[in-house]
Amino acid sequence: MSVELLHYTRGKHVENIHRGDAVCVSSDGKILGSLGNAHLPMFWRSAAKPFQLLQFVKMGGVEKYNLTQAELAILASSHSGESIHVETVTSILHKLGLTPDILNCGAARPMSGKAFKELVRQNLKPSALHNPCSGKHSGIIALCQLLEIPIDYCEPHTCDFNHELGEQNSQRI
Repeated sequence: MSVELLHYTRGKHVENIHRGDAVCVSSDGKILGSLGNAHLPMFWRSAAKPFQLLQFVKMGGVEKYNLTQAELAILASSHSGESIHVETVTSILHKLGLTPDILNCGAARPMSGKAFKELVRQNLKPSALHNPCSGKHSGIIALCQLLEIPIDYCEPHTCDFNHELGEQNSQRI
């Protein structure tokens, strides 16, 4: 069973209690310590992004494409679709000599409510640049270019953020 890991307070009052499970293992897989259920199945999902980027970094991709720390950070993380995130992913693609059309992650409503309201105010639709995974997808494309292999990194139906969320959520876009 998950254990209490953090009490988030506001003043003297506990506002949120965060629960979780954690395990520390040796390189041979032996459990060294744990909190909660050390054998609970888990899915990497976005936690894998820094590891997916590792080979690109080790092969000199950051230097080859002259990426900034902010650009490297967005390749290794999810984002909320704010203008700074969209601009950062656009900058990466520009350095690769590409346009946002290359992104095969699907359009997604920004996770930031403020960013979504700004799109609505400007009568604009969300794009793949607003997808929280557009940085990771840009990193996959960058690695493909670095390795000089085709950029056909996934089929739209297998990596579309809205597909993962289900049809009811994609209707909100």
